[in-house]
Amino acid sequence: MNYTLSSSSPDEEQPFWIDASGSTDSDGDALTIAVTQLSGPAPSNVPLFENVPTGEGIFAFRAPEVSADSAMEFEISVSDGEDTTTENVTISVRNIVLSPVGGIVSGDLANFGNLQNPVGADFFSQPFGALTSGLIGVADKADDTARLSFRYENDLTTEEFVPVVENDLPDSIAGENTLVSSGFFKSGSQSVLVALEESNRVHLLQAFEQVLTTQKPCAVASLLSPDIPILSDLVVGSRDNGLRLFKFDDVNGMNLEPSTVIEASGEYCHVGGDSNDLVAYDSSTQSLRFWTTQSGAAPLEGASLPIAQPQGLDLVGAAFKLNATGADTFTAAFVFSDGVHDGHHEVHIYSNEQGNPGIVNTKVYSWTKGVPSDIIIEDTNSMDASSQSDVLIALEDIPYLIFIDDEQDVMLGTYSPDYAPLQYLPAPFWTSSVRHSWGLDLASDALVLTQTRTGTVTMVELTP
Repeated sequence: MNYTLSSSSPDEEQPFWIDASGSTDSDGDALTIAVTQLSGPAPSNVPLFENVPTGEGIFAFRAPEVSADSAMEFEISVSDGEDTTTENVTISVRNIVLSPVGGIVSGDLANFGNLQNPVGADFFSQPFGALTSGLIGVADKADDTARLSFRYENDLTTEEFVPVVENDLPDSIAGENTLVSSGFFKSGSQSVLVALEESNRVHLLQAFEQVLTTQKPCAVASLLSPDIPILSDLVVGSRDNGLRLFKFDDVNGMNLEPSTVIEASGEYCHVGGDSNDLVAYDSSTQSLRFWTTQSGAAPLEGASLPIAQPQGLDLVGAAFKLNATGADTFTAAFVFSDGVHDGHHEVHIYSNEQGNPGIVNTKVYSWTKGVPSDIIIEDTNSMDASSQSDVLIALEDIPYLIFIDDEQDVMLGTYSPDYAPLQYLPAPFWTSSVRHSWGLDLASDALVLTQTRTGTVTMVELTP
């Protein structure tokens, strides 16, 4: 018998495998190799999607979630049909304990399961007329032929979500890169944007229906129209086709029409906006750029900021917040990773000061355990009188979020974020995406967490 272990002491929820494929018989007989668990907690049923080897004689598992270090015992047997050799091996599963741990995530408010490959579920609310709120997202159809959008609605009376509708997204591709954003308005009504990168389409859903054709859309941002204030302009960033502005044509049916090519080339997969101010990161030049939209004229570009990418790390995501004083005052966060569970991961936070916009402060945090998958900048206690730029990072392989608390207050008049040390927030599961939302009564803060591989979306409450 000849076997190797990928790890004899994996972290909980991490893959491990027993490779006995190197076993041979002295007579050249064919071998039957089996692995049987004898004791200990059962392996996790979360699918293996990492780079795990396959083939005859290789047996891969995912370690279970445990509350304390636990042992799993397996028997490996190799038989040539006449003689059988066995050997027992012990896998010691390590309980992940991280510190410091924050406590702002409380209980689950709602759970949505049985979705196929969901991505980026987001929160929406309709504050006018018939008050409603809910979740909207994108998943694959059950037969894996295309993408579809799903919506769950809460009428604010029962405070329970019910499935409302599933709509096919025509000409979409199952599993394609998809972005979901609920921050778009037409005449005060909230719409949802679904960008399908391989299909070259942006779908606008809910308040009105329209499909835009644009090359490789990978980011969207909503801006207040300088021409018609009750409408929004739409900015679409492309994987390799620059940055484009869409405006409403108030003559021909009030549909969005391509208006301005802001940049004809470049990779703009991270964009943000507030009022008439736009911020976008061009990965091809590693520069953060700013514009202000104008009535009857092309957007006016402001200063740009070079972003230093750490050597050996890939950009995972970026988030932006333009503060109350406009594009001159901003916070931008970039998260980088080597993609390894026990590896090296960093978040770089850039911000400037009200009254001193040319002075940019940079703060860098790093950690080793937990691969980042998403990042947002939000005020996690938006119901009080203050306003902060808190940073939240989803981790795709451990049941925690990273939280970096902004202890400053934009309402004080002179603003520059003042970030506390990094904290870990226990989460219901390891997370593909994180979005900020309001609670069921629209009077508290919450998060929408998506775990793509298990088809689960959960809303959790935040407590100050």
